Amino acid sequence: MRTDAEIGAFLIRIGEQEEGLAKLDSVICHLDGTIKFNELDASIIALRRKAEICIEKGNYDQAITAAEHMLDLLSDFEKHPDDYHDSSIREPSEASRPNYISFYRGKAYGYLAAAYTNTGNQNKARYYLSLYDNTSSGQSLTGRFMMTPTLEKLGEYDRVLAIYDEVERKLDNDTLNDNFARILKSRARIGEAQGQHAEANGYWRRYISITENLNEELLQGKAHLYAARFHAQEQQREIERQRDAAHRAEASRRVIVSISILIFLFAIYVWRQWRKTKKQNKILAQQITEVSEYKKRYRELMPVQPMEPLTDSPAELSDADLYVYLRDLIEHEQLFLNPLFERQTLIERTGLTKERIGAAFSQGSDHGRLTTLISDLRLDYAVRLMNEQPELSVERICQASGFANADTFTRNFKAKYGLTPTAYRTTLG
Repeated sequence: MRTDAEIGAFLIRIGEQEEGLAKLDSVICHLDGTIKFNELDASIIALRRKAEICIEKGNYDQAITAAEHMLDLLSDFEKHPDDYHDSSIREPSEASRPNYISFYRGKAYGYLAAAYTNTGNQNKARYYLSLYDNTSSGQSLTGRFMMTPTLEKLGEYDRVLAIYDEVERKLDNDTLNDNFARILKSRARIGEAQGQHAEANGYWRRYISITENLNEELLQGKAHLYAARFHAQEQQREIERQRDAAHRAEASRRVIVSISILIFLFAIYVWRQWRKTKKQNKILAQQITEVSEYKKRYRELMPVQPMEPLTDSPAELSDADLYVYLRDLIEHEQLFLNPLFERQTLIERTGLTKERIGAAFSQGSDHGRLTTLISDLRLDYAVRLMNEQPELSVERICQASGFANADTFTRNFKAKYGLTPTAYRTTLG
């Protein structure tokens, strides 16, 4: 998500403003409300980029909203750090946490000061500027230098000039650079604002001179100044295009690497799930086979005997006794192997009513229904065939076990044993 935020900012800077802002907003909305540091950090970065770009583009209301959102997240993190703990690589230690909060809080105060300055609300601008001054960013020379445009617009000329004096001392004799050119241009504007026109003109001349020197390899003399500036601008645009292309290539590389990692992780997950499922299926198959072997040994020890005639009329038996009688009749004569077998078959065979048969199963057994018993007997028979005649196909076993179609066989088999007949057959092999 941090990468998506940077890509969104990148898209805006190359002219794809709507697409870039939409990407930044999608990151912010996706992460909003998630209380873990990794997501918090990504959200703050996305909000920071949005605030910076909105100020650059003059969208000050959006910049204010983004900066205030940053402050809300940082305040909650400051109050409830344990709720955000996730041991992610970017999470600051307890000792460095105040610096992390101060740094990004300073950034947010700076954005608010700049945005309110440009909207004409000087009271709020000065308020946030005072807050910025008390942060780690506001106390560093780099941070103070970055706020000089805001200070200049607020008329804080003495502060601006003091900062410039400090920067120039640090630059020493290294005055052929953009920062020094920026200082000269600002000093010229301040001089004009204070009515010091002669001094301002001197700064303007020095600014033009340094600007020309910065592009001296493109200049061919004073007469060609404007042509040289045009060529310098063209060269700068080409450099920016190359840089943008490099950034885009880097962004694409990161995306490709991220997708590759995700595919690799997903493949590992699928492989592990496959191994887990295979292991579970093996255990289930062993259990099914053991039960089938147990029933086989039981049949060998207790061979099926011809059913003895009833001493009482079936209708006079209790529900439990009648269930036993009907179950033995169905099982001993293998009536369940007939795909057309149904309650009417028992009615015709025993002369009982459908209500009496229904009561025997619902009140006298744990099967509850005749169809449940029939399904269990057919599935037991199917498992026995798979173990005793492995050469038979699943479709042939389905037909031989009394199931009307393969879908019903597969659905009932999986519901009872936890895996499909094909998976059981594969596991056996």
